[in-house]
Amino acid sequence: MDDTVDTKVELLEGIPKELKSHDIAKTFGIAESTVRKYAQSLEKAGYVFRKNENNTRIFTDIDELTFRDLIQARKEAGVNLDMAASVAVIRRQKKESPIQGVQPLINKELKDDLIPHKMQYEIQKLANSFQKQIEQIEEQNQIIISKLQASEETEIEIKKQLLESQKREKEKDQQIEDMQKMIEYIAKRDTAFDKKIEEIYQEAKKPWWKRW
Repeated sequence: MDDTVDTKVELLEGIPKELKSHDIAKTFGIAESTVRKYAQSLEKAGYVFRKNENNTRIFTDIDELTFRDLIQARKEAGVNLDMAASVAVIRRQKKESPIQGVQPLINKELKDDLIPHKMQYEIQKLANSFQKQIEQIEEQNQIIISKLQASEETEIEIKKQLLESQKREKEKDQQIEDMQKMIEYIAKRDTAFDKKIEEIYQEAKKPWWKRW
């Protein structure tokens, strides 16, 4: 009898707490529609939420931390929603929590060795994406210059084209600035994030009767 009870308790310890949209909204003082908007941005960045048979998202403690990272990234790093979602996803992938499922724990030291490489890979992916956008803008600018040189357009049209070119240049500079802010923010928040995950990890290791 006692062995059966112990087995059930052990299984329950590996099950994360389930939260709903209104729980997340209440925690961060935002509307439920904003929770859905943030969740969509996270999914767009590659984050995966659990879903029930009605395809409704089921949030967990770790998802709550990911929402916190997104909100802090927008506030502290000053980046847009999509960029903040990318930051949150990178940091979530950096260190999976042992309470997310009941699968065996990966050796912590081995996992820590892989973290810098994964971080570098994810940041490089974002950098490559921005570089591709910059190259496209520069290519468009070159086409505009070639057209201006090869044709006898009016002064008004020339000014219009130049203004468009300047606008694209500003957008390029803003994207580079956002990228720099994101990298600085990731480096700044890593320590605090690791500490929080470690606290959750230690809490999960405690017997259930010691959690209250």
